[in-house]
Amino acid sequence: MSATYSVLLPGLLHRRLLESIPRILCLLDKNPLSPSYGCLDRKYWQYKIQDFPSGMQQELARPLAWACSLQEAPWGGSERMRAYARAAIRATARMARKDGALDDYFPWERALGATAYALCGVLDACRILAWTPDAETLSGLRRMGGFLIRHRESGMLANHHAIAANALFDLAGLCGDTALATAGREKIRLLESLQHEDGWFPEYEGCDPGYQTVSLEFLARCHCGHPGSVPEAMLRKLLGFLRDFTHPDGSLGGEYGSRNTYNFYPGGFALLSAHSEDAAVVLERYAFGLTRQSDGHLDDDGAFGHLLSSYVTALGSPCQGKRADEPPTEPFVRYYPGAELWRAGSGSLRLFGNLNKGGAFKLFQGDSLLCSDTGYAGELDDGRTFSQNIPGASQGTILHDAEGIHIEIRGTARKPARQRMTPFKMLTLRGLGLVFGRFQWFSQLIRRLMQLMLIYKKTATPVRFSRRLRIDSTGLTVSDEINCLQAARIRRLYRAPDDVTIHVVTSDAFQAANLRTWVKCDPENGRDFSETRHFAACPQGENE
Repeated sequence: MSATYSVLLPGLLHRRLLESIPRILCLLDKNPLSPSYGCLDRKYWQYKIQDFPSGMQQELARPLAWACSLQEAPWGGSERMRAYARAAIRATARMARKDGALDDYFPWERALGATAYALCGVLDACRILAWTPDAETLSGLRRMGGFLIRHRESGMLANHHAIAANALFDLAGLCGDTALATAGREKIRLLESLQHEDGWFPEYEGCDPGYQTVSLEFLARCHCGHPGSVPEAMLRKLLGFLRDFTHPDGSLGGEYGSRNTYNFYPGGFALLSAHSEDAAVVLERYAFGLTRQSDGHLDDDGAFGHLLSSYVTALGSPCQGKRADEPPTEPFVRYYPGAELWRAGSGSLRLFGNLNKGGAFKLFQGDSLLCSDTGYAGELDDGRTFSQNIPGASQGTILHDAEGIHIEIRGTARKPARQRMTPFKMLTLRGLGLVFGRFQWFSQLIRRLMQLMLIYKKTATPVRFSRRLRIDSTGLTVSDEINCLQAARIRRLYRAPDDVTIHVVTSDAFQAANLRTWVKCDPENGRDFSETRHFAACPQGENE
């Protein structure tokens, strides 16, 4: 990379936001006589295929308000646009239940993430519009803040606490309530206690690089909007970790992370780029990735607002990117034992992988993706499916000696959770909700059961695997073995570039590996399979 790509970033993000405004307006109930005026869930108010509105989508009030601040026609100066943004804010407050919670996936869910995201979005929309909400709207927003303080979410998702902290600080500023700011500081202290010494925060069963950028975004917004609220050491450690796991092509994350996401929020890096070299380096790589279209694409109606909101953050920031020094060409490895993640390289090869998830890895040559490998997946003769890329499926070791770097991984393939909704399940969920939905324990119980079925459940199969990676001056050698024990036989076996095995809303979006082939393999006698592949190193820069 010879140019400084970050100078292009404001224009790229501005264009992406502008292109999204008509889509946001399509999702918005624009009729002031409608009882759902300002609702941004089209499945609820227009299609009528959903019996409750998803509160998460109210976050779109923020990019809608951003459009009102522009000079460009037809958005800037339009009083109707300002009315739409105010309607979205009011609708968010109306959606809040008596306890202040918003729902996301089912009625009476009491979703901490949706409530925090939406409250952050509408509060900043108020700031952009320079509009003070009416008493009824303000009362609803305060109820939402109270819910963020009281609610104890099942499962550990650190990013939700970072979002909630930002919402509480912003609400405190709007209301002048010091108790809200105190609650925000308590969220920060909780995150400080959760942060691993390597810099990352836990997301369910481990570390997901993509979700670390979400936490960074909202911690940076707290830090810049409310000075002194976030310890600088917390941000510094997180930025150092994320610099290590930003790929040469400008992407970040993937199936080797605990939650399989390609989330890459630029806002936090942009906010901190003027004072942090790590943030500036990552921002430069991110901008390079946008010019190459190597970023992931999570564009469904329920989630595309997250990135749009991050673009708004970035456009209000310095956006000072910086090129990094050339990395070493001799074989190297860096291992993060708490996360089980590692990065390594030789010549122009750069690898990123996980010991805990079957040895999934991404391999780059120069600034191009050479191989995306999530291990082997297949089907047994009795119809059971199995996958190598599941958290907890393997254990591994890393040895660095005079001959090179040796990474050895062994494990047992697991049966992935592929539950689907049925009419019976839907009726049962709605029926239980009608009877017990007013009780908070109900939402906690349902959420916990869904996590057990879709995330934590990992049934062992008779398929064993081993993966050995050797990195030396010649390149990377990958040796794999699959063995089927007991009386079972393998009916189908594939080496998969993008196998996603647990339910995470922002995973399984579109990214470059989706265009790569699932390679069909032929196990001997339906039981055993082995193969060795070699990827040659070349001098650093030869392929750039």
